Amino acid sequence: MPFVVIGNIYSNTKAITITFDYEKAIKDICGALWEYGYKKIAIVTGPKEERGIKRAGYFCLLSYKKFLKEKGIFYNDKLVKEIEDKKEDGYRIMEEFYLLKKEEMPEAIIITNFKASEGALRFIKDDWKVFIVPFTDEDIEYPFYVKCPYRALGKMAFDLLEKQIEKRNEILEEKRVTLEIINKIGKGGAI
Repeated sequence: MPFVVIGNIYSNTKAITITFDYEKAIKDICGALWEYGYKKIAIVTGPKEERGIKRAGYFCLLSYKKFLKEKGIFYNDKLVKEIEDKKEDGYRIMEEFYLLKKEEMPEAIIITNFKASEGALRFIKDDWKVFIVPFTDEDIEYPFYVKCPYRALGKMAFDLLEKQIEKRNEILEEKRVTLEIINKIGKGGAI
């Protein structure tokens, strides 16, 4: 029976798999933040792995760790959080970061969950200048964010499934859809 798996990688399932290219997106975001002068970058993801299923959080964290290694920065688990995609979780995680010692607080935070991003953006403190990079599925009034093109992902899945049915194609593929990084700041600009 033909089918397409969207968003996760199931290690023991023979199927076409389509995911976002989280690894490239996180690498590009961290690189831009680094260029802008942010050296203490935190990341907040959804679940990473569950019963052999590699989720988005897995790929985001993998890329984040590669970036740290490239820059010679030690991994700090205080700057890495895994949460569910709820507004209240985004707000709560910002409170946790805010309660860290001043020298441990992140300067920038990448939040890969949509609803959690909304909650995090509501947490603003005058004495903590932190820059948040949210992931979203729509255009927002924010200078730097990641837009996840779900329609493109769905269309690709439908097209591949249709091709698989028409041609009885047994070829299993893994496709990655590029995430759109919206940077209204420009190269070398200050955030």
